[in-house]
Amino acid sequence: MNEITSHHCNLNIWAHLPDEVWDRVANIYALMPGWIGYTDGIPHWFEQEEEDVYIQASVEPSGLSFYAQMNQIKMYVSGFLWASELRNK
Repeated sequence: MNEITSHHCNLNIWAHLPDEVWDRVANIYALMPGWIGYTDGIPHWFEQEEEDVYIQASVEPSGLSFYAQMNQIKMYVSGFLWASELRNK
């Protein structure tokens, strides 16, 4: 059951929020497992798009969007939300 599949998740974190919020988001990115940094301004985790397992994020009109090629995106997004709650305390 370790099949690699595509996943998409959108969070209600919008582009128009203040820089203070986006600074916290950037700090949370770095706390998440597999963080490798930004490539051409796009946050990446684990590997790049050419690889089998990767996650990337972007800010869309509908909010902060994660796209992943992996088998456990729910666990990963839950980790992002947990880390963001810790940063807000």
